[in-house]
Amino acid sequence: MRGALILDLAVGGQPLLPSFISGTCVDADLHFYPGNYPLRARIKNRYETTRPTNAASFYSKSEQLMKTYAEGLSRNPWLESIPAPIDSIVPVRLGDRWFARDSEQKLLPISSQSNVGWQLASISGGHPILITGEWNGRSLLPLGAWADGRYIEL
Repeated sequence: MRGALILDLAVGGQPLLPSFISGTCVDADLHFYPGNYPLRARIKNRYETTRPTNAASFYSKSEQLMKTYAEGLSRNPWLESIPAPIDSIVPVRLGDRWFARDSEQKLLPISSQSNVGWQLASISGGHPILITGEWNGRSLLPLGAWADGRYIEL
């Protein structure tokens, strides 16, 4: 699995083309722009239509996410964040902070700039869910979640 940042740009008030749908997977060849830890990419060839994301494209433990981030940071010390799709997360509140608890009971802090803690708790109902987001080495910024076979954009 390799995360990528696909930039969609539009000029002057033009709308973005609806080529990607949040929470879905696209079968495509990517051309990564050069760098020590390349994340920025463009679509070279697209093979299939968009389909729901499958669990195989998610990290199964927060430890795997940390290792990927550490590798990226060792190659690019200016790395701000990486894609962070992670499986089996239960949102928990401790004091006044929200955390994402993984299957090994390890806690990832949820970004304080995010107001989605209660929303994630209601989506999960106390059960593990799949979360997509960004990890910056200090906190998880949730962008969406899979629960009960549907994707909820946050």
